[in-house]
Amino acid sequence: MLGTYHRLGVDIYASDITVIRAIRRKITRKARKARSQRKARHALYRAVLQCHHEARALARHFAL
Repeated sequence: MLGTYHRLGVDIYASDITVIRAIRRKITRKARKARSQRKARHALYRAVLQCHHEARALARHFAL
């Protein structure tokens, strides 16, 4: 998921909702609307947000 997070092009200081909006823009319209893919979509959101939180923690640790 780290590669997916990097391809979003969001800043590490962006809010969680900004990251989710960026993910939604990358997902096709058909995949966004498919009820059968809802669990997979939410798993993707959680995984990418986890990468985002880790990147923010790393930035705080090194005071970037």
